[in-house]
Amino acid sequence: MVLLHRLLANRGRAIRSSALLIKLAFILLLIPVPSLIAQTSEKPDLSGLTQEDRFSIESACSYQKYSVGPVAYHQCVRKQLNELGGTNQLQPGSNSTPSNPISQQSPKYSVVADGRADSTPSPELQKLDYFRGAWTLEGEIKTSTFGPVGKFSGTQQNDWASDHLSLISRWSESRPGGNSSGKAAYSYDSNQKVYNYHGTDSEGEAEDLTGTVVANNWTWMRSLTGPNGDSLKGRYTETITSPTSYDFRFDVAPQSGEWTTVLEGKAKKSK
Repeated sequence: MVLLHRLLANRGRAIRSSALLIKLAFILLLIPVPSLIAQTSEKPDLSGLTQEDRFSIESACSYQKYSVGPVAYHQCVRKQLNELGGTNQLQPGSNSTPSNPISQQSPKYSVVADGRADSTPSPELQKLDYFRGAWTLEGEIKTSTFGPVGKFSGTQQNDWASDHLSLISRWSESRPGGNSSGKAAYSYDSNQKVYNYHGTDSEGEAEDLTGTVVANNWTWMRSLTGPNGDSLKGRYTETITSPTSYDFRFDVAPQSGEWTTVLEGKAKKSK
Protein backbone atom coordinates (compact mmCIF):
# COMPACT_ATOMS: atom_id res chain seq x y z
CA MET A 1 0.00 0.00 0.00
CA VAL A 2 2.88 2.45 0.72
CA LEU A 3 4.29 2.05 -2.77
CA LEU A 4 0.83 2.46 -4.29
CA HIS A 5 0.24 5.70 -2.36
CA ARG A 6 3.56 7.08 -3.53
CA LEU A 7 2.70 6.23 -7.11
CA LEU A 8 -0.65 7.99 -6.84
CA ALA A 9 0.92 11.05 -5.20
CA ASN A 10 3.35 11.40 -8.06
CA ARG A 11 0.44 11.43 -10.48
CA GLY A 12 -0.75 14.61 -8.80
CA ARG A 13 -4.41 14.41 -9.74
CA ALA A 14 -7.24 12.78 -7.83
CA ILE A 15 -9.08 11.78 -11.01
CA ARG A 16 -6.13 9.88 -12.43
CA SER A 17 -5.52 8.30 -9.01
CA SER A 18 -9.07 6.99 -8.87
CA ALA A 19 -8.80 5.66 -12.40
CA LEU A 20 -5.61 3.79 -11.55
CA LEU A 21 -7.21 2.22 -8.49
CA ILE A 22 -10.18 1.07 -10.55
CA LYS A 23 -7.86 -0.44 -13.15
CA LEU A 24 -5.86 -2.31 -10.50
CA ALA A 25 -9.02 -3.65 -8.90
CA PHE A 26 -10.30 -4.78 -12.29
CA ILE A 27 -7.04 -6.61 -13.06
CA LEU A 28 -7.13 -8.39 -9.71
CA LEU A 29 -10.68 -9.54 -10.35
CA LEU A 30 -9.55 -11.12 -13.62
CA ILE A 31 -7.00 -13.36 -11.91
CA PRO A 32 -8.59 -16.77 -11.29
CA VAL A 33 -8.33 -17.65 -7.61
CA PRO A 34 -8.16 -21.45 -8.18
CA SER A 35 -5.11 -20.92 -10.36
CA LEU A 36 -3.34 -18.98 -7.60
CA ILE A 37 -4.13 -21.73 -5.12
CA ALA A 38 -2.86 -24.38 -7.54
CA GLN A 39 0.48 -22.59 -7.82
CA THR A 40 1.18 -23.18 -4.14
CA SER A 41 -0.73 -26.38 -3.39
CA GLU A 42 0.00 -28.56 -6.40
CA LYS A 43 2.63 -31.20 -5.67
CA PRO A 44 5.39 -31.50 -8.30
CA ASP A 45 5.99 -34.83 -10.00
CA LEU A 46 8.92 -36.75 -8.49
CA SER A 47 8.89 -39.62 -10.99
CA GLY A 48 11.97 -38.31 -12.85
CA LEU A 49 14.20 -38.79 -9.79
CA THR A 50 15.81 -41.93 -8.45
CA GLN A 51 14.01 -43.84 -5.72
CA GLU A 52 16.55 -42.73 -3.12
CA ASP A 53 16.24 -39.05 -4.09
CA ARG A 54 12.43 -39.24 -3.95
CA PHE A 55 12.62 -40.86 -0.53
CA SER A 56 15.12 -38.21 0.57
CA ILE A 57 12.84 -35.33 -0.45
CA GLU A 58 9.84 -36.95 1.22
CA SER A 59 11.87 -37.21 4.40
CA ALA A 60 13.05 -33.59 4.23
CA CYS A 61 9.43 -32.42 3.90
CA SER A 62 7.78 -34.83 6.32
CA TYR A 63 7.40 -32.18 9.05
CA GLN A 64 5.42 -29.91 6.71
CA LYS A 65 3.35 -32.87 5.49
CA TYR A 66 2.27 -34.18 8.87
CA SER A 67 2.47 -31.11 11.13
CA VAL A 68 1.66 -28.10 8.91
CA GLY A 69 -0.49 -29.12 5.95
CA PRO A 70 -0.57 -29.99 2.24
CA VAL A 71 0.19 -26.50 0.91
CA ALA A 72 3.35 -26.17 3.02
CA TYR A 73 4.30 -29.74 2.13
CA HIS A 74 3.97 -29.13 -1.63
CA GLN A 75 5.92 -25.90 -1.35
CA CYS A 76 8.68 -27.76 0.49
CA VAL A 77 8.82 -30.46 -2.20
CA ARG A 78 9.01 -27.80 -4.92
CA LYS A 79 11.77 -25.97 -3.03
CA GLN A 80 13.79 -29.18 -2.71
CA LEU A 81 13.45 -29.86 -6.43
CA ASN A 82 14.44 -26.30 -7.31
CA GLU A 83 17.54 -26.52 -5.15
CA LEU A 84 18.50 -29.90 -6.54
CA GLY A 85 17.82 -28.88 -10.13
CA GLY A 86 20.14 -25.86 -10.19
CA THR A 87 19.32 -23.84 -13.31
CA ASN A 88 16.59 -26.31 -14.32
CA GLN A 89 14.23 -25.09 -11.61
CA LEU A 90 10.51 -25.72 -11.56
CA GLN A 91 8.23 -22.73 -11.87
CA PRO A 92 5.32 -22.31 -9.42
CA GLY A 93 2.41 -24.44 -10.55
CA SER A 94 4.56 -26.69 -12.70
CA ASN A 95 3.93 -30.42 -12.37
CA SER A 96 7.10 -31.61 -14.03
CA THR A 97 10.65 -32.28 -12.92
CA PRO A 98 13.93 -30.78 -14.16
CA SER A 99 15.06 -32.22 -17.47
CA ASN A 100 18.24 -33.50 -15.86
CA PRO A 101 17.52 -34.98 -12.41
CA ILE A 102 19.95 -34.09 -9.66
CA SER A 103 21.12 -37.66 -9.37
CA GLN A 104 22.61 -37.35 -12.86
CA GLN A 105 23.97 -33.79 -12.87
CA SER A 106 25.27 -32.85 -9.43
CA PRO A 107 28.19 -34.04 -7.30
CA LYS A 108 27.39 -35.94 -4.15
CA TYR A 109 27.96 -33.04 -1.75
CA SER A 110 26.74 -30.13 -3.93
CA VAL A 111 23.60 -29.35 -1.87
CA VAL A 112 23.00 -30.08 1.80
CA ALA A 113 19.73 -30.34 3.71
CA ASP A 114 19.46 -26.66 4.62
CA GLY A 115 19.72 -25.62 0.95
CA ARG A 116 23.29 -24.28 1.02
CA ALA A 117 25.54 -25.02 -1.92
CA ASP A 118 28.71 -26.31 -0.33
CA SER A 119 31.44 -28.90 -0.63
CA THR A 120 30.65 -30.43 2.76
CA PRO A 121 27.46 -31.30 4.65
CA SER A 122 26.05 -28.91 7.24
CA PRO A 123 27.27 -29.57 10.81
CA GLU A 124 23.78 -30.68 11.87
CA LEU A 125 23.41 -33.11 9.01
CA GLN A 126 26.92 -34.43 9.54
CA LYS A 127 25.96 -35.62 13.04
CA LEU A 128 23.91 -38.36 11.36
CA ASP A 129 27.15 -39.79 10.00
CA TYR A 130 27.57 -41.57 13.33
CA PHE A 131 24.84 -44.00 12.27
CA ARG A 132 26.35 -44.74 8.84
CA GLY A 133 27.35 -48.37 8.25
CA ALA A 134 26.04 -51.78 9.30
CA TRP A 135 24.49 -52.24 12.74
CA THR A 136 23.07 -55.15 14.72
CA LEU A 137 20.43 -54.54 17.37
CA GLU A 138 19.37 -56.76 20.26
CA GLY A 139 16.82 -56.02 22.93
CA GLU A 140 13.80 -57.05 24.92
CA ILE A 141 10.14 -56.22 24.41
CA LYS A 142 8.42 -55.39 27.69
CA THR A 143 4.90 -56.18 28.80
CA SER A 144 2.47 -53.84 27.03
CA THR A 145 -0.57 -53.79 24.76
CA PHE A 146 1.67 -53.55 21.67
CA GLY A 147 2.46 -57.26 21.29
CA PRO A 148 3.97 -60.37 22.90
CA VAL A 149 6.84 -60.09 25.36
CA GLY A 150 10.19 -61.49 24.25
CA LYS A 151 13.51 -60.98 22.53
CA PHE A 152 14.04 -58.49 19.76
CA SER A 153 16.81 -58.51 17.14
CA GLY A 154 17.46 -56.51 14.02
CA THR A 155 19.94 -55.22 11.48
CA GLN A 156 20.43 -51.85 9.78
CA GLN A 157 22.46 -50.77 6.78
CA ASN A 158 22.72 -46.99 6.71
CA ASP A 159 24.25 -45.05 3.79
CA TRP A 160 24.10 -41.49 2.50
CA ALA A 161 21.72 -40.82 -0.37
CA SER A 162 23.35 -39.80 -3.65
CA ASP A 163 22.38 -36.15 -3.07
CA HIS A 164 23.58 -36.27 0.55
CA LEU A 165 20.28 -34.78 1.70
CA SER A 166 19.54 -37.75 3.94
CA LEU A 167 20.88 -40.94 5.43
CA ILE A 168 19.03 -43.92 3.94
CA SER A 169 18.44 -46.91 6.21
CA ARG A 170 17.48 -50.42 5.12
CA TRP A 171 16.45 -52.51 8.09
CA SER A 172 15.01 -55.85 9.14
CA GLU A 173 13.86 -57.07 12.53
CA SER A 174 12.59 -60.15 14.30
CA ARG A 175 10.30 -60.14 17.32
CA PRO A 176 7.87 -62.60 18.95
CA GLY A 177 5.01 -61.10 16.94
CA GLY A 178 6.74 -61.76 13.59
CA ASN A 179 9.39 -60.45 11.21
CA SER A 180 9.42 -57.27 9.15
CA SER A 181 11.73 -55.13 7.05
CA GLY A 182 11.68 -51.70 5.48
CA LYS A 183 13.40 -48.54 4.42
CA ALA A 184 13.78 -45.16 6.12
CA ALA A 185 15.46 -41.79 5.66
CA TYR A 186 16.97 -39.44 8.21
CA SER A 187 17.32 -35.73 7.34
CA TYR A 188 17.61 -32.32 8.95
CA ASP A 189 15.14 -29.42 8.68
CA SER A 190 17.07 -26.18 9.18
CA ASN A 191 13.86 -24.09 9.39
CA GLN A 192 12.27 -26.10 12.19
CA LYS A 193 15.66 -27.00 13.74
CA VAL A 194 14.71 -30.67 13.99
CA TYR A 195 15.75 -33.96 12.45
CA ASN A 196 13.16 -35.91 10.47
CA TYR A 197 12.69 -39.65 10.15
CA HIS A 198 10.41 -41.07 7.46
CA GLY A 199 10.08 -44.83 7.00
CA THR A 200 7.88 -47.50 5.47
CA ASP A 201 7.81 -51.17 6.40
CA SER A 202 7.18 -54.32 4.37
CA GLU A 203 3.45 -54.07 5.08
CA GLY A 204 3.26 -50.55 3.63
CA GLU A 205 2.82 -48.74 6.94
CA ALA A 206 4.51 -45.34 7.24
CA GLU A 207 6.21 -43.91 10.31
CA ASP A 208 7.32 -40.30 10.86
CA LEU A 209 9.27 -38.89 13.77
CA THR A 210 10.99 -35.63 14.63
CA GLY A 211 14.29 -35.72 16.46
CA THR A 212 16.64 -33.59 18.52
CA VAL A 213 20.14 -34.27 19.82
CA VAL A 214 21.79 -33.01 23.00
CA ALA A 215 25.36 -34.19 23.62
CA ASN A 216 25.23 -37.99 23.17
CA ASN A 217 21.46 -38.31 23.48
CA TRP A 218 19.10 -38.48 20.51
CA THR A 219 15.35 -38.16 21.15
CA TRP A 220 12.73 -38.96 18.49
CA MET A 221 9.04 -38.14 19.02
CA ARG A 222 5.90 -39.25 17.21
CA SER A 223 2.15 -39.54 17.61
CA LEU A 224 0.54 -42.96 17.33
CA THR A 225 -2.71 -44.79 17.87
CA GLY A 226 -2.84 -47.51 20.51
CA PRO A 227 -4.36 -50.97 20.04
CA ASN A 228 -7.59 -49.70 21.59
CA GLY A 229 -7.76 -46.70 19.28
CA ASP A 230 -6.54 -44.25 21.90
CA SER A 231 -4.22 -41.36 20.99
CA LEU A 232 -0.70 -41.85 22.32
CA LYS A 233 2.71 -40.25 22.01
CA GLY A 234 5.86 -42.25 21.40
CA ARG A 235 9.44 -41.47 22.37
CA TYR A 236 12.46 -43.31 20.93
CA THR A 237 15.81 -42.49 22.53
CA GLU A 238 19.34 -43.40 21.52
CA THR A 239 22.23 -42.86 23.95
CA ILE A 240 25.68 -43.10 22.37
CA THR A 241 28.00 -45.11 24.61
CA SER A 242 30.99 -45.46 22.24
CA PRO A 243 31.93 -44.80 18.60
CA THR A 244 30.49 -48.21 17.73
CA SER A 245 27.62 -48.74 20.17
CA TYR A 246 24.52 -47.07 21.58
CA ASP A 247 21.62 -47.95 23.87
CA PHE A 248 18.06 -47.53 22.64
CA ARG A 249 14.63 -47.43 24.25
CA PHE A 250 11.06 -46.90 23.08
CA ASP A 251 8.47 -45.47 25.48
CA VAL A 252 4.78 -44.66 25.04
CA ALA A 253 2.39 -42.52 27.06
CA PRO A 254 -1.12 -41.06 26.90
CA GLN A 255 -1.25 -37.44 25.75
CA SER A 256 -1.18 -36.45 29.41
CA GLY A 257 0.29 -39.29 31.41
CA GLU A 258 3.41 -41.20 32.45
CA TRP A 259 5.77 -42.98 30.09
CA THR A 260 5.88 -46.78 29.86
CA THR A 261 8.88 -48.58 28.36
CA VAL A 262 7.90 -50.92 25.53
CA LEU A 263 11.32 -51.86 24.14
CA GLU A 264 14.95 -51.40 25.14
CA GLY A 265 18.27 -52.79 24.01
CA LYS A 266 21.73 -52.17 22.54
CA ALA A 267 23.08 -51.57 19.05
CA LYS A 268 26.58 -52.41 17.84
CA LYS A 269 28.32 -51.36 14.65
CA SER A 270 29.64 -54.31 12.71
CA LYS A 271 31.41 -52.37 9.94
